[in-house]
Amino acid sequence: MLTRLIEKVNQTSKMSFWHMSRMMDRMMDEYMKELAKNGRGGIAPYWRDADHSILQVANEAHKLVNDDKKFAVSIDVSQFKPEELKVNLDGRLLTVEGKQEHKDDHSFMARSFVRSWTLPEDADPDALHSELNDKGQLTIEAPKVGSSSRSKKNIPIRPAERD
Repeated sequence: MLTRLIEKVNQTSKMSFWHMSRMMDRMMDEYMKELAKNGRGGIAPYWRDADHSILQVANEAHKLVNDDKKFAVSIDVSQFKPEELKVNLDGRLLTVEGKQEHKDDHSFMARSFVRSWTLPEDADPDALHSELNDKGQLTIEAPKVGSSSRSKKNIPIRPAERD
């Protein structure tokens, strides 16, 4: 497209400025029409043709349980050693991090991840615990509090006092 534009400008270099201006307007209109074919204002977003299957793999890499008895997360961290993992709780924000680096004379490789979840209000952050099994599954669990003490209660509706 740009080479065609340059060729037309070279061909018309002997024309008057007005003619060249009109030609540039037409070429720009053609260019914008071509861009518009790609959709949304003329420029196709860079992610349009991206392979989103990796996102699905990331979503399947963990299992989440949030029922009446517990909040639990299970993550496959089999590519990481225990010393390369961190589990932190900041308020109600649970964060799992993994970071590893391998260096030798000819190469350097780094791999990392961060996953975060907000603990539900009825999860007990003080009873939060984690386990790493020999297959590389990290499980973090917090029991729910007060679920058994909460019972259904009828709230009577009283008439408002009259003035």
